[in-house]
Amino acid sequence: MRIINLFLLCLSTFVIHAQDIEGYWQLNSPLLANYQAYYDFYENNRFVYRPGLYNGLCRVFAISGKYEIKGDSIYFTVSYIDECVGGSIKRRSTSADKRSEMELYWITSEKFDYRPIPSTSNYWELTNYKTQRITFENPGTWSASFRHYKDPEQEFIEIDKDKFYYIPGCDEFGEQEE
Repeated sequence: MRIINLFLLCLSTFVIHAQDIEGYWQLNSPLLANYQAYYDFYENNRFVYRPGLYNGLCRVFAISGKYEIKGDSIYFTVSYIDECVGGSIKRRSTSADKRSEMELYWITSEKFDYRPIPSTSNYWELTNYKTQRITFENPGTWSASFRHYKDPEQEFIEIDKDKFYYIPGCDEFGEQEE
């Protein structure tokens, strides 16, 4: 029975090579707002990549530019970087609940990994910094392997074998009752 279910799952999941990937794609989890790294792809082939927010010492907020999908590859041309400049380092309060921070999980479904989300910066964080955008005179282009999967339950893309799950926008949830 397990083999039949696996076969049916493989049949129902298919790979899409089209460029219809506009939207918000979050690393390792389809749960909204868990502060993992994510890509935002726009219909004019622009993209923004933001690293995870669990590292309070990270000075890079985002890289952005253009993307193009060709076959099983995606090509990123990075034109800008948004980063924080200056500021000071601060130690978070020792009263913060470190244990609960370390026990956040990727997802609560039994289909997925239950590894804790790491906090790479422990209790350290940057404060009082300024944000600046740096424009590259000669944008660089990098390629990565690319796959787009869609099945009845979820949609995700793989970029160099890292899974990024599609997070629907507000307009995709339908009308809300008051």
